[in-house]
Amino acid sequence: MHIGIRTVYWTLVQYGKCNRAYKAAAHVDQYATVEGVLPRSSPTSGDNFLNIGAVYPNQTFTGWIPRASPVNKSPILAGIEGKHVRITGRIEMYKGKSEIRINAASQLEIEPVS
Repeated sequence: MHIGIRTVYWTLVQYGKCNRAYKAAAHVDQYATVEGVLPRSSPTSGDNFLNIGAVYPNQTFTGWIPRASPVNKSPILAGIEGKHVRITGRIEMYKGKSEIRINAASQLEIEPVS
């Protein structure tokens, strides 16, 4: 059952045609998966920012983890720097940069290091 749900889910995400971080701004208000390498995470004032492509303020895309999100305290964030990540959700614009708000661990996938 879980495999079938995941297959449908990925089909829907692929339909959004947004995979690479530099393409995300062209897909604002769409539900998609954005992927790229995370140079480093930037926790500030309780929020956590997963900036893809470069460090702030030159990032291509941001995965924003609000302070109140249970993901903010998740061990999944430990050692995430330098890894290839996939962030799924609705793409929004904030101060000229595309981002997805991360409220659940299921929105964040980290590729294991080979």
